[in-house]
Amino acid sequence: MGSHGYMSPPNETGGGESREPAGHEMTRHALSTTLDRILIDAVVDARQGIVGALKYDEVDSAVDELLQLNGRRDHSYFLAGFRDAMFGRQPVRKPSAENAMQVRWYWAGAARGWARSESWDRIAEAYDGNEAVPLLGDGRDPASNTAVESIVHALRYRGRSAELQTFVKEPAVANSRRLYCLLLDIGTELLRAGDIAEARAILDLLMRVEEESHEIDFPPDERPFLETRRRMAHCLRLLGEHLAAHELLLGLLDHDPDPDIQAMVHADIGLLEGHFTLLADIRLPDDRSALADVVGRLEKGEKHFRDAVDLGVRYGAHGHYCLGILALARESYEEADRGLDQARAHFRSRPKNYPAAILPRVDLYLGIARAQVLTPEKLNHASTLIISGLEGGESFPKFLIGPTVDTLELAGAGFAEVADSLLHTGGDEALDALKRSEISGSHLPISKALYERAHRQNEGGEGAASDLRDALRGYLKTRDIETARRILDELEVLAVRGVGVEAFVELLGEPGGHEPAWQKEDAAIARVRCYEAGGEYEKALRE
Repeated sequence: MGSHGYMSPPNETGGGESREPAGHEMTRHALSTTLDRILIDAVVDARQGIVGALKYDEVDSAVDELLQLNGRRDHSYFLAGFRDAMFGRQPVRKPSAENAMQVRWYWAGAARGWARSESWDRIAEAYDGNEAVPLLGDGRDPASNTAVESIVHALRYRGRSAELQTFVKEPAVANSRRLYCLLLDIGTELLRAGDIAEARAILDLLMRVEEESHEIDFPPDERPFLETRRRMAHCLRLLGEHLAAHELLLGLLDHDPDPDIQAMVHADIGLLEGHFTLLADIRLPDDRSALADVVGRLEKGEKHFRDAVDLGVRYGAHGHYCLGILALARESYEEADRGLDQARAHFRSRPKNYPAAILPRVDLYLGIARAQVLTPEKLNHASTLIISGLEGGESFPKFLIGPTVDTLELAGAGFAEVADSLLHTGGDEALDALKRSEISGSHLPISKALYERAHRQNEGGEGAASDLRDALRGYLKTRDIETARRILDELEVLAVRGVGVEAFVELLGEPGGHEPAWQKEDAAIARVRCYEAGGEYEKALRE
């Protein structure tokens, strides 16, 4: 465990099963005789084909002889189950045991053997097919303490974490620090996956163990207990139980001196006071009319966000993120740039700890803020960040598209790529902003988007005529003469109907507005048709 308060994940390749059985002192004592260790090593060496190791039949003879000579030594049946699992044999559904304790030890040994080879399916099959195996989560004896962790791993890896709440009992958790931390890790995984009810059940179990912490081998202010409280606060917040979550978090401020935890808890309290469920729920609205509500909610938690930042630790990034978005909403761009930059660095260093949506969002928002700082190096980087955010699926707040496009034009480099990303994600607001930019007359994707939008406007009104004229500039500039000619024909049809007449006639009066798609004579004929359609016969005669 690190000092930052997150639990170290279990060994993903085998849950630590390559080591000797660990856990409660009773377990270690039960399997710690010289003979036990020799036979366990013999099974492992035979399975791995170590030079000089006993053969399978020789191991069988040794284990069977031990059981015959001392049948009352219940935990010897661990060796039989361990051997059968390691040798890949079908387990004995009803071991030749004289009592229930020997049966428990047999299945404990089998579970440990399968865990060593990561045979999680075999453990799950035994869990489903033999009534003795689910009882090994009760923690009432060394057999349980030996097997429970392996079975927990199997249920976890088979996607059956929901069953842990009924399998694992409090005494089993109280007997093993490792099991406590494993369950905390699983509860955290479930929270991040959105399985809130399942996470709540596991965290409730851990909280009950904390209440009886005198039975466990670490004090109640140890990191695992503190981390459980914080995860439970997250869970309660997601379930809408804000008051209970608030009380837990305030208790953590009093009991956990770790500055990283203090920073995270301050940020969590700030989220609660702003009625946000998660850090990833904080985002700018599309419409400026909804901005005041977001600002007001962030301001309710602002003091706690600043307390988190003032601690000067890495998990102050949660506060930096909230304050950065608040500054962006207030148009305090330099402050937003600083805060979002700090948050981005932290989130990118620990991507698995944060929702996938938060990484492109912080890129986009930082890019928007950085574009408004108006220094050459910031502008160039802003384009890269904005593209990253848009390609990651984040949507551009519509009320910020226009100002951002205007400033990014100053950078030049990278603006064409930003324009392409905006065209795919920004809708009509982005197209309108790009239409006003200098690039629109020479960037073919903008011209294509305008041409397509004009055709979507079925009535062919002033908006369609405007889009066609702007699209025409791009097609002429890029020498797509055939498309430019079609657009001129469409503009003529609209003008004859009385739509966009003045602008069309003005366009025809400038050679650069229609050549080479139309020649001078073509333009003159079109003007005559427009004048005649509008009843301006004298103008038509002068043509």
